Amino acid sequence: MYLLDDVKDVNKEFNLVIDNREMKAWSVDLLKLERQIEELEIQKNSIRDKMIGFCEENGIDEAICQNHKISKLLRKGNIDYAKIPQLRGVDLEKYRKAATQYYKFMAR
Repeated sequence: MYLLDDVKDVNKEFNLVIDNREMKAWSVDLLKLERQIEELEIQKNSIRDKMIGFCEENGIDEAICQNHKISKLLRKGNIDYAKIPQLRGVDLEKYRKAATQYYKFMAR
């Protein structure tokens, strides 16, 4: 586990380093939870892969098993706007929706 003192060089890229005991404790708790969630995600994906494999081997596209509905879906591919000749040179930025603001947490 990294503490602020262990990664001083990494902190140079940030404008502000929080050196608050409560924030440090929350950060340690958050890191522990993130690692647990990562492990649980690996386990969850393994089980889902087994269930999908079972459905594929048995030609099942839609079924219910206990508390889970399993459905095979098809999503159309994204449009590659760069390949549309009529859009070359067109400023698509003016059609962009408003930006959203959020916080991003990254464990170090």
